[in-house]
Amino acid sequence: MTIKAMIGLFRKWSRPPRSAEDWIIRLHAPDCDAGDKQSFERWLAENPDHDVAFQRANKAWQMTRAFAADPVLHRMAHEARKEAQAAAEKKNSLSHQLRSVALVASLVVVALLYSLKPFAPDHYETGHGELRTITLADGSIVHLNTETRLTVVLNHDERRLTLNAGEAFFEVAHDASRPFLVNTGHEIVRAIGTKFSVHIDHDTTVVAVAEGRVGIRSMTTEAPLPDLFPGQQVRISAQGKLVSLRSEEADTVAAWRYGRIYFFNETLSNVLADVNRYATPKFEMVDPRQGEMRISGTFKTGDVAAVLFTLQDGMGFSAAQTDQVILLKKSKP
Repeated sequence: MTIKAMIGLFRKWSRPPRSAEDWIIRLHAPDCDAGDKQSFERWLAENPDHDVAFQRANKAWQMTRAFAADPVLHRMAHEARKEAQAAAEKKNSLSHQLRSVALVASLVVVALLYSLKPFAPDHYETGHGELRTITLADGSIVHLNTETRLTVVLNHDERRLTLNAGEAFFEVAHDASRPFLVNTGHEIVRAIGTKFSVHIDHDTTVVAVAEGRVGIRSMTTEAPLPDLFPGQQVRISAQGKLVSLRSEEADTVAAWRYGRIYFFNETLSNVLADVNRYATPKFEMVDPRQGEMRISGTFKTGDVAAVLFTLQDGMGFSAAQTDQVILLKKSKP
């Protein structure tokens, strides 16, 4: 019996995965299915520490394979096979079966002794109105928009980033052996040699591509989502449904990097929400229903005066301003 088969045997008595070690067993089980993988991605998204723990456990598992030729490990594997065969002959003896699984687990323990320092996560954050550019160890460049939180874990197998809040633009260094993944908690965006942005906008994820191509997979549904190419932007709900797919000039993707924000036939409420990410004081609508009006244009980030002029002179709003808030009201025609 192979190690993978014994893991499948162990799964019959195991509780739902709760730890990184549990997930190692589940993901290597012969009957691991798409539902298991979606549950695993949800578990990763619950806490950035889960990703770190899994990388450490997965590294230990990989070490058992890398050191398969070691005489000590080889002898232990041989003993595990003997125990599994004995357990198969004694189908009513659960203790024999569990003993064989315990021997398999001992391989992981030994591999841990060989493992190097675990991959530690890097955490990055920006405040209100703050922009930041970071260069990752693999050469990729990440631009962080205002009020953004990002966790980065780079290892030998993949490059996994978790966007916890805000928006980021990624310039991905080519490395075919290590996928570049961005997890938003609801969707996973996979870069295919590309430059793209990801924005967590309330309960939706917005992805736009400036160069190359990206694939998107929902963590909440198996429904397929389209790959994106330069000049395309997609908005996806937390339930994994396609809200909108539209064209966007590639050179306007993440234009906030250059201090500009662009809008095309966007609702006023969404425009003000975006403007408020950089502005002080912030804009508020007296009547939220008036936020359904459509607007197109471009503004300099943080230029409150220009936005206010457009709203008053071009759209007929009146404004009452304090140090913290600009209240907008439009008289009925």
